[in-house]
Order: sequence, then C-alpha cells, then structure tokens
Amino acid sequence: MNVALLTPIVFLSPLLLLAAFSFPWPRLVARLRRRPYAAAPPDAPSFDLAPARAPRAAAEAAALAAVLVLGAWLSPIRAYTALHHDGRHGTSDRRAPASPPPADVAALLGGLGPGAPVASLQVARVEVRDLQIRIELAGAGGGSMRVAIARTGALGFHALRASASYEIFYEAARGVDDAARDAVLAAVEARLRENEGSAPVPRGL
Repeated sequence: MNVALLTPIVFLSPLLLLAAFSFPWPRLVARLRRRPYAAAPPDAPSFDLAPARAPRAAAEAAALAAVLVLGAWLSPIRAYTALHHDGRHGTSDRRAPASPPPADVAALLGGLGPGAPVASLQVARVEVRDLQIRIELAGAGGGSMRVAIARTGALGFHALRASASYEIFYEAARGVDDAARDAVLAAVEARLRENEGSAPVPRGL
C-alpha cells in the first residue's frame, strides 16, 4: 500500500497479504456461518481498550491514517517516480503519429524534431506536457529513452545537466547504456546553450 501511494506502481500480492493478516477471519467466518466462535487463549496479557475508549481510539487511528495517506499523496516522491516510470508500459505505439513541435520549442531546440539524430539515437516525438519539453528517442537496436527539459527549479528535483535557464532530466531509458545516455544529454544541453539566449521560453513551461 505504501508503494502504491508513493509511486505509480501497484503490487497485488502485498495488498492481499495485508488483508489476510489484518482481519479476524475465523471470527468473521464463524459469524457468517452463525456458529459460536471460541477464541484461543492469549499468549500474552490482553491490552484491549475499555469499551468506552474504543470508538475514540478508532477515530484517532483513522484520522492519523488519513493524514499519512494525504502526506504520501502530496509528496514530491510521487512526481519524481512518475518522471522515471512513465512510459514503461508501451502506450506510445497507440498514439497519433508524431508531428513537428511548436515553433517556440523548435527555436529553443535548434530545429530538433521527429527524425532528427541525437547522438546514437533518433527523435521520435517532441511535445510539451506537465511543464516539460519531452523528447522521445529511439535507436536502431531497439533502445529508447526520454529527455525532459524544464525551467530551472520548476520540478524541484536535482538535474544531471543544466543550461543557464533550463534543467535536463532523462526517464524511461531501456536498452541504452550510460555512454549513449550521456551523449544524448550532452547534445541536448549543447542545443539549449546555443539557442536559449535568443529563443523565447516555450509556451507551457
């Protein structure tokens, strides 16, 4: 459950185990079958709350759980993990064909668009989404990755590379070694440094 709250990943088996060990199943089954339930003698002294105290304790526990869930949901960890795991389920094949990026994006990237080479990879798509310019790249050997460009400080994460006004991230890298990845990031950084002084800030960033 914690993983599901903090990341876009859901593991079914831990959720099932949580349910299996969190509820008094023998007592519930006996109640459904309308049979008396004989609880086993405790191995340790009982710390059951007094009946008058139980509702308040349950309310306090529920309130604490709600605060923790809200904190996890609003945590920047979710955005950070989404940045690295987004696109790992093959949704790009069902999307519309790539089109040239907007003029302001093309100006900042020095005309970079679908089909253009970047180091050992080739641009498949360029789009602006979630305060980022996202450049999807693919290689002849099946490797792929995505480069994300954002205004400095816009995402709140540490960037591997940066220009004067922009930060550069990578995500969803598959079949791309470190050297090829670094060459792609360096090439994107070089384009930003060359054009950011004259190109306007693209709309959506």
